[in-house]
Amino acid sequence: MDTKDLAYFRKLLEDLKLETLKELEEDQEIDATKNHLPDDNDVASVQYEQAFKIRMAERNRKYLKKIDKAISKIDNGTYGICEECDNEISFDRLKARPVATVCIECKIELEKEEKSAN
Repeated sequence: MDTKDLAYFRKLLEDLKLETLKELEEDQEIDATKNHLPDDNDVASVQYEQAFKIRMAERNRKYLKKIDKAISKIDNGTYGICEECDNEISFDRLKARPVATVCIECKIELEKEEKSAN
């Protein structure tokens, strides 16, 4: 991968990181107006919403780790190299999933193995 492509992916990953951090920050805001709800249905709705926010925050924290790993791989010269077969991951795959660690062929094989294990 040439330096122009690496610069493109670094910018893309840094933008994704900022966006994800912003989402995490928004998820942590507490709406104080929902603390005293008279109706059980309202309480249930608020609890469901809070559980959803917790799941989304956890997903965002995992995604941040993947973004940081991808940026680290750019720094150490291994970005875009499949962790399974050591072949290059296609530009289109990285463009669609910048945190991808395996090429599409290996991903298909891993998913087949996962399905057969279940």
